[in-house]
Amino acid sequence: MLSFFSWTPLRRLAAALCLALCFLISGVYAPSAIAQTDRPDTYLTRVASLSDRFNRLETYVNQSSWSDIKGYIHGPLGTIRVDISRVISTLPAKEQTKAKALAKKLFDGLVDIDFAVTAQDKSASSAAFEQVRKDYKYIESVRVGLNRLVNSY
Repeated sequence: MLSFFSWTPLRRLAAALCLALCFLISGVYAPSAIAQTDRPDTYLTRVASLSDRFNRLETYVNQSSWSDIKGYIHGPLGTIRVDISRVISTLPAKEQTKAKALAKKLFDGLVDIDFAVTAQDKSASSAAFEQVRKDYKYIESVRVGLNRLVNSY
């Protein structure tokens, strides 16, 4: 029925377009492009900026602003786990285990704050926040030491 029309040139054209698209996409996802985003100093600056976020969270906890606390924990503090984990992965193996345990304690503390906020329990949320603040202070000291190490290269 369609004998007057040949599909062979269209198949070749489709194959050529697919090949060109593969080359185009591989240029975007090149290892050099990925490596630029996975630099320790990028995560160090993110962890450093957490101090301001914890100050704001403290304000919300002191005011018992339940919806602001919940939104802040799940919003701006939502990347804390990834950022801290990336910084910890750049530490020497001996320090990693201690830092991982402390980071887990910090993350669990944020969960405790979340539960206290759900129950609208001011004393529990304040106590959980103080523990999170202490855990963050240690992680901050690790970050400062690691920052010196990164800058020495």
